[in-house]
Amino acid sequence: MRPVDLETTEDIVRTRGRLLGDLSWRLVGVLGVLLAVLEAQAQAANELRHRTPDEQGPTGATLDVRVSADGTMRLDGVVSDSSSVSRSVRSHIRRQPSGSVRFGTERGLPYEIYIQHLDTLKAAYLAEWDEISLRDYGILYERLKSSARDAVRAEIPLGIVLEEPRTDH
Repeated sequence: MRPVDLETTEDIVRTRGRLLGDLSWRLVGVLGVLLAVLEAQAQAANELRHRTPDEQGPTGATLDVRVSADGTMRLDGVVSDSSSVSRSVRSHIRRQPSGSVRFGTERGLPYEIYIQHLDTLKAAYLAEWDEISLRDYGILYERLKSSARDAVRAEIPLGIVLEEPRTDH
């Protein structure tokens, strides 16, 4: 048997130990980052699952509101009432300030009902303008001077797009 140089063996063990230690700390760091990312994604998905459909709202830049000849409203194809549409429009405005709300109707819809539904959409914008106005000026939008109104509307422009009435939807 050949004699073993203890100093050399100890050096090798120490060097391997340092290398393994450095490697393990790097792996711990990488795993920590991966776990943080996964946890954030899981939390975001969990929050979305616990929101109502009105809070989730549509995700596109254009919200589609349709009214049939009998006055039934559809929000992105789903039958909705005025208060639900209003909440969804406000949510859409907050997420997509420069987005739009496309408003279409069927021929035969009574004019009074057309105006009621259009007023619902405009009221959603007015409510958002009031919030900005109160935040920035301490008064409601309707009481602002013209230049201040322009500033509020620059933040959230009126984005209701009116379509020609259709024969069928």
